[in-house]
Amino acid sequence: MNGLTQGIIQGISGGDIQQGISSGGISSLVSSTVGIGGMLAGMDENTIGGTLFFGTLSGGFGAVLSDGNFWQGAATGLIVSGLNHVAHKMLDPKRGELYIFENTKSVNGYGHSAIGGKLKDSGEESYRFISKEGRNQLDGNEIIGGESKKFDKYFSSFKSMMNDKKISGMYNKMMTIKKLSYREVAQALNVAYQSATSRYHFILSNCFHVVKDALNSIGIYGGGLGTFIPNNGFYNIYYHYNPKKWYE
Repeated sequence: MNGLTQGIIQGISGGDIQQGISSGGISSLVSSTVGIGGMLAGMDENTIGGTLFFGTLSGGFGAVLSDGNFWQGAATGLIVSGLNHVAHKMLDPKRGELYIFENTKSVNGYGHSAIGGKLKDSGEESYRFISKEGRNQLDGNEIIGGESKKFDKYFSSFKSMMNDKKISGMYNKMMTIKKLSYREVAQALNVAYQSATSRYHFILSNCFHVVKDALNSIGIYGGGLGTFIPNNGFYNIYYHYNPKKWYE
């Protein structure tokens, strides 16, 4: 779609439509790749500059490949990169947050984990909390596991979430992971819900797996040795990510 748009722009401005489509399409593809690579490398501050530079350069090469003018293609690439990719980043601000909860004293000191998140700035469903509450005692057994019990609830504010008796009366530690897009938070919490509704097993699919699966889905954390024990997993995330905000 970006290539077609730039082809139209080129045609209106007296340029070659095919050249515009080629340079615009290649520029869009390369600048997207640069943006993703920068995010995975943790270089968010440099991503916009890199996206513009490589988008411009690839637009020029795209024009050359279609027997066009390098500089005209480079200008097209700059338009594609700037208006589409950078504008998209501005429209998807990284104001999302994930909250990792832990009751360090639960289950004879093994702990109990849960996850919450900020999905948007305001509204009745701005925050969400998800917890895998253990096995339904009417199904299965300790060896094979069984149907899961879960707690899944939306809130209008951080305060209302933290004041919920189910949450405030259960957990004694929390860490916050900030600077996430709302799209990342939504993805992580959707994965958390899927994990929370899956069959419960203390070793293979417990409360901490909900947290681990959620974070792994957005490339933050993939688990560690012995982290099937919730307390171990919670502190493993802390030392892995090293967030600053805690409450006791």
